[in-house]
Order: sequence, then structure tokens, then C-alpha cells
Amino acid sequence: MIDRFSLKALHYASQTVPGSQVFFQHAFGTWFEFNYYAFLARRGMEVVLFDVGMDAPGSFGDSLLRELGARGCVRMRQPLTDILRAEGVDPLEVSAIFVSHFHADHVLNLRAFANAKIYISARAWQLLEAARKAYPAMVSDPLYPKHILDFVRDLINSRVFLLEDGDTPVAGIRIRHLGGHSIDMTGYEVETTATRVIMPMDTIWTYENLTRNHPPGAASDILQCFAAMDWVRNSGALMVPGHDPLLLDHHPAGVIAPWRT
Repeated sequence: MIDRFSLKALHYASQTVPGSQVFFQHAFGTWFEFNYYAFLARRGMEVVLFDVGMDAPGSFGDSLLRELGARGCVRMRQPLTDILRAEGVDPLEVSAIFVSHFHADHVLNLRAFANAKIYISARAWQLLEAARKAYPAMVSDPLYPKHILDFVRDLINSRVFLLEDGDTPVAGIRIRHLGGHSIDMTGYEVETTATRVIMPMDTIWTYENLTRNHPPGAASDILQCFAAMDWVRNSGALMVPGHDPLLLDHHPAGVIAPWRT
């Protein structure tokens, strides 16, 4: 039996978002609080990140200001790399990164992890590349940071690896392309020291999306969102939502599965 991972949500920023972004064709005129997370997994000397967050929102933050006004701006708590260092993890010690999707708040720090292998869904990458050629406005900068996409393309087959559904490039972590929230959306199953954890990431933003069977409003494919929720319900695993502040109520200090030395 393989050793299992500890898992911790790293809360690095927050945002107030329109209700119709959280619930498809619903909650117009209301606003919800969101947290921004990256997820740190450790097992012995292995240090794994699910998404890499951002140290500063940059042009992504500027775009939110234009679209949503001051109320909808990202509020940084602490740069993600500083949070990692407070956890005793130097960015150069991270051995593997799993990218859920290429929205700015999930990938802007990718260059900071120079020694990590980067794992992404092959299906996700194929869809992104096709969309960049056929419908570039749908995957445009700054939501999809061009410099990060170009950086990843240059590293394919050296430090970036394209995975098929069900692949386990790191023992105890399984990948699954989901779509739904975005064409490149990818989820994971992780064997942790507490239980098996399922991570649908932004395809299920909040616990309430799942309990109400109500997909997020910011979605590329609603049917894929429903399929992702079915996957979670049928898994028998503990679900970790992508942006819900209640995650920290369920898991104080973000500890989903404890670190065991």
C-alpha cells in the first residue's frame, strides 16, 4: 500500500463575486464571498501543488476592476509563495504541480517552481490550443495569461507532461478532465492521510453548488458541470470545492488531511 498525502488548502486571496457567476441563471443582484486557494500535498520528501495561485493579480486584477468595479476586485491576503515558505516549503523544493486549468488565479506563479514537473490534461491542452487558433477571444489574456501558455508550450516533453484520464503520474493522484467551468478544467482524486479526496476544482465552486445540484454560472458547458457533480456524488470520496470560504469551517486552518512526520 502506498503512503498517503497530507493535504492543506492555502488561502491567499478573496473576492466578492456576482451571484449569477456562482449559480447558473440564478441569484441575480446578489453577491457572494469567495476564497482563492492553492492546495499543498506532502508525503515524505515529495511536495506537490494543485495549482500555484498568484503573488499579485496584475492585469487580471485590472480586468476585474473594469468589469465588476471596486467591489469585485481581488483582495490579496498574502503572496502564495510567502505562504508556502511559512509552511516550510521553498518553491524550488516543489517536485510536482498539477494544473486544474489555465485561468490566471490558478497559474500566474508557475514560473516560480523551476524544479517541478508540471502535469496537465492532454485533452485540456488540445482544446486550449484549438481554441487559441479558432476562437482566440474565448481564451484571451489576461484571463488566460499568454506568457504562461507560451511558457508551458515550450516545456512540453521536457518538464511539462500531458496526461490521459486515469493516469497516475504520482502514485496516489489520479487525473480526470472535466470541462464544465472551462474547456480545460481538470479534476483530481488524491489518497490522503485522512481519506480519499476528490477535487473538482472550479467546476464545483461551493458546497451549495453540489447540494442543490446547481452548476456555477461561469461555465463553458453546463452538462459537463452536471456530469462532474455526478462523478463527485458517486465517488464516495470527500469533496473539496474550488472557492468556497466554508472549506475553512469544515477544515480549520485549511487542513484537509494532516501532515504526519
